[in-house]
Amino acid sequence: DKNQDCASLAARFGITERVRFLGYRRDLERFYQAADIFVLPTAYETFCRSAHEAAACGIPIIATPVNGVRDLVGANEAGIVAGRNSEETAHALVRLARDPERRAQAGKVATQRAAAFEQEAVGARLLALHRSLLEIQPIRI
Repeated sequence: DKNQDCASLAARFGITERVRFLGYRRDLERFYQAADIFVLPTAYETFCRSAHEAAACGIPIIATPVNGVRDLVGANEAGIVAGRNSEETAHALVRLARDPERRAQAGKVATQRAAAFEQEAVGARLLALHRSLLEIQPIRI
């Protein structure tokens, strides 16, 4: 069980009192709404849904420059893009934690950017693309 593996790791590092492993949840928005900053120190993502969910809830993002997240954060308007090391992630966390105005502004930008990825918006763009392709006349040789 993955929760048990994580709990064992937390025990090994002596942090069991500060960490809870909740398993699968259907009420994720409650956790996002309780957060001040979303941190994603990942090495690889194809499209990070959790970062977009957090952004949709107005949470500034701290993440490595991976696919999808790089566009979401931009030039640090919706959070901070940090390098793939703990020092840069920690520095970004301290910067945002100390600056509530920047967090609030980044959260607003994050919400706006996440809206571009709502299912209805993406579906409409995809449908428009398909319709435009149907209008292209075939090349006759």
